Parts: sequence; C-alpha cells; structure tokens
Amino acid sequence: MPAGTRAGCVWVQRLFLPFLDIETGRRVWQFELSTIDSAFLFAGTLTVATYFDRDTADEVEIRQLATTLYERADWEWACDGGPSLTHGWRPEDGFMPHRWQGQDEDLLYILGLGSPIHPLPPESYAAYTATYGWKISTAGSCFIRALFTHQLSHMWVDF
Repeated sequence: MPAGTRAGCVWVQRLFLPFLDIETGRRVWQFELSTIDSAFLFAGTLTVATYFDRDTADEVEIRQLATTLYERADWEWACDGGPSLTHGWRPEDGFMPHRWQGQDEDLLYILGLGSPIHPLPPESYAAYTATYGWKISTAGSCFIRALFTHQLSHMWVDF
C-alpha cells in the first residue's frame, strides 16, 4: 500500500507488534500488528505516566509520550469496516478474520471508546457485548462466562 493511506506504514506507526528481534528491532515470525498487545502497551504506558507526576522536564515528557502513543491508535480503522475490533493486521494478507467480541478483552473497548483522537464508534460496544455468554449460577446469580474479561482487564479497571 502506498504511504499516506490508512493501512501499511500508517498502521505500523499506530499499533505495535508483540515480538521484535532483540538485535534489530524488526518484526519476527510474521506476527501481526496486534490490537490486544497494543492495548496492553497503551494501558501500561498510561499507568506508568501517572507515577511521573512532577513538573520536571523529564516527567512531563514521559507523560506526553504515553499520551501520544495512546492517541495515535486508530481504533475505528482497526475494525476494518465492521462493528467490532479485529485481532490485528499483517502486511502479507491484511486484517485477521477474527474479531474481539463478547467475553474477550474489555480493555480494548475501554481504550477504544475513550480515545480522544481516533475513537471507536459507539455501536462497536453493542457489537462487542451482543455475544456475551450470560449464565445463572446454582445460587441464582447472573454472570458472564468469560476468561479474558476477568483476567487482564482487571489490572487497569476496577469493575
């Protein structure tokens, strides 16, 4: 894709690879530009930025860099024209066919819907939750049967 389009180079600058060659910093193993791994990076950098709260030049720069990384993520584009987020994008074959929907990674949608620059459209949340697997326990409590919703998102969100 030519530079300047909403794919290819621009995508590389807006989301991140989960693995890089330690010597060169280049992509390895044909891994995708991952929406979830990028979300973990953004959440982590935003968390770290809150620690550096002094008005020194270095600490201001840390906060600015963390915010800039997060604001550059183009969440709507990562939906690839659909209502929910794709798992990622590869230069060899484009967007991955799998999507983050119900019972998966709440953190993606929290960051995406809250993005001040490139937010997800509001209807993406309805698409995400439409496939929730609601269950009723033997005690009569209603809950969502999920693994990742209750695993990693709790590191950043007090549900």
